[in-house]
Amino acid sequence: MNEEKQPNFPDKYHLSRKESVYLLKKNIVELVYNAGKFEGLNTTLLQTEEIIKYNRANNVAVDDVLTVVNLKRGFELLLNDVQEPLLETSKRINRILAAEDALFPGEIRTGGVEVSTIQGRYVPPMLAEDEVNNQYGEIMNQEISDTEKALRLFLFISKNQIFWNGNVGTALLIANKIMFSNGLNPYQ
Repeated sequence: MNEEKQPNFPDKYHLSRKESVYLLKKNIVELVYNAGKFEGLNTTLLQTEEIIKYNRANNVAVDDVLTVVNLKRGFELLLNDVQEPLLETSKRINRILAAEDALFPGEIRTGGVEVSTIQGRYVPPMLAEDEVNNQYGEIMNQEISDTEKALRLFLFISKNQIFWNGNVGTALLIANKIMFSNGLNPYQ
């Protein structure tokens, strides 16, 4: 029997909601700074901290300040214990992250896009909202760890570019949402 071996990403941590909230708040500067690298953010860790604390920093472009503020707002959204379909949470996160950049923030993409990669041009498929929702359900209902679900959903959103803009940031925050909601520690 020649079975393909699937990677296994076990759930390593099991935290209470209180512990998860504490860690997210404690690590918000580092989380935003690291997430910003996916968004092309050009700030230092110190500048990111100044923006988070004071909404400004010296010698930082306005676009970078907006990116930091929006990422912080996205992470803070994870603190809300809202019970809604994951796709709706994705839309809310994207509405925050892509507020200044997207044609229609928080809406599933209905037009073509092109992504430049190191392997050349990539044109992701255009998926209807029902197809996106079905894929979310398929991933979340698999008999795999929550950690692996978070990783697979991150890859699905990033690869398929389901929103007009802000897909990687949205994917990253949704993966963190899955980990955070299940008491897993994505912050270490």
